[in-house]
Amino acid sequence: MYKKISIPAIFSIISAVLLRLSFPKTGYSPLVFFAMVPFLLILLQTTKSRNAFLWGWFFGSSFYYMNIFWLNTLSTYNSFIPIGIVFLGILLGLSMGVFGWIGFFLHKYYPRFSFILLPCLWVLLEYIRNIGQLAFPWSYLSTTQWKNLFLIQVMDITGPWIISFLIVLVNIVLAQLILRILDFKSRKNTTANQQERFFAGTSLIPGICLVFLLFLLITGYGFLRIGKTFNGTQGYEIAILQPNIPQKIKFASYAGSDEERQTLSGLLENINFDMLGELQESGLDLVVMPESAFTNHYFAYNHEIQDRIGQEARRIGAGILLGADREIFYDKNGQIARTREEIEDIQSYNSAWYFLPNGKLYSECYDKIQLVPFGEHLPYFDLIPGFQRIIVQTGSFLKGSNYALFPLYSNPESMSQGADCHFSSVICFESSFGWLLRRFVKRGADFLIIITNDAWYEDSAGPYQHFTFSVIRAVETRRWIVRCSNRGISALISPKGEIIQQSALNEKASLRGMIYPAGNHSFYGKIGDLVVLPYVLTIAAAIAGIFIKKASKKISTIGTIDK
Repeated sequence: MYKKISIPAIFSIISAVLLRLSFPKTGYSPLVFFAMVPFLLILLQTTKSRNAFLWGWFFGSSFYYMNIFWLNTLSTYNSFIPIGIVFLGILLGLSMGVFGWIGFFLHKYYPRFSFILLPCLWVLLEYIRNIGQLAFPWSYLSTTQWKNLFLIQVMDITGPWIISFLIVLVNIVLAQLILRILDFKSRKNTTANQQERFFAGTSLIPGICLVFLLFLLITGYGFLRIGKTFNGTQGYEIAILQPNIPQKIKFASYAGSDEERQTLSGLLENINFDMLGELQESGLDLVVMPESAFTNHYFAYNHEIQDRIGQEARRIGAGILLGADREIFYDKNGQIARTREEIEDIQSYNSAWYFLPNGKLYSECYDKIQLVPFGEHLPYFDLIPGFQRIIVQTGSFLKGSNYALFPLYSNPESMSQGADCHFSSVICFESSFGWLLRRFVKRGADFLIIITNDAWYEDSAGPYQHFTFSVIRAVETRRWIVRCSNRGISALISPKGEIIQQSALNEKASLRGMIYPAGNHSFYGKIGDLVVLPYVLTIAAAIAGIFIKKASKKISTIGTIDK
């Protein structure tokens, strides 16, 4: 009994550890191509669906907990966080339990095709984690390859899914090969067994051939796309300001005592304006500042700060994009409150604000659409009075709805002639959602900006893992990505996923560089996650086939009894 439990547990933990090491901060990305082999050896030999589910859940929970352990840095601000991270790991691990359970039946009924079916199932489960209010698209296998530019170029056709498929495929084929070798050694060397060995060995050929074919096609396509230019003829100079404000200071500037809020919000103002003041009039087209650059309460009503930012925009001769919360005050009738006495309700948004080169605030803000579950809002649970404010102590932002498009003017004096190009901004967690950035591109964004504040996660794996999504999004959309983070990592990323400029983590930095938007449209950008449909249909057809086989067997059994 002990042996039956200990061996699968050890193998599952080995897979979880190897898989974790494949992701940043360690980032040993080649490990991902065989990290899951120990777990798959257990899954492919399991004789009960219940065990397949449990070991899948155990493997998944172990891996996800290790890969999101960096979230424990938030315990400084909320003592419930360590418990929450354990539950989150267990919850995310359920998807691997489902993988084990369904994978058990797929392998049982289609043993010769499991090398295709199991990777399709994995992709389907990754996609499901990408949708809904509880969406948490972290730890996708494809993101481990963010530095492998030749491999990820295909994402402009297939999205991240084909790389995840390839990774699981390689692991499955390796696991099957190991099992076949062990099976060969255990059999006696008779003529009958030699024939069995031959036919068993040939069953691996399709999987091996598919691995080599996919590698050849994907890397070949990568070589072709790396040699292509995605740049336009017009360049724009971008300045990225990374103020490097520790999160404890930033947090106290809006959630501390009255004295702390007054003192520290002023300190943050001074740091921001000092960095803006260091920018000279030398052809800049856009200045980007991070998420929550200004933490003053009621930023929307603080005309003094807005005027100062407008003055800097006019002096520099460039637009300024920055992050600050947006509050709206309502009276008891649900109308906009005109005086402080009329205020009955406040609605808050995590927003991006844009000041034009002429100093005027652009008429439209971007309000964050995809909020962090249990961080910026509580899906479903926020319906319980006091649960969010007292127990979990998380933010209470509202979800935005407008896919804002901002104009870029290379010459402030000719603004009346129309914008040179347009851009959109997403905020923090949103960069992990490919579908969201595609919508901005479809609306007309020529390049994309990501503003974030990863100071919450200090020097953990979090900022490094978060950064990988920026590279993936650049390739998927074939758009320049401008990433601005409070303490790093900030960067300029080309449509090929090349990092043109990059800041270090936890340092004050001001990056300046050129981007060349070209308005490219990728195949994936046009059709989106319809590319997942073949994986869905494959699994649906396989499951339907299982039910048909079971029904046929049941009918056949009943017919035999009647006779």
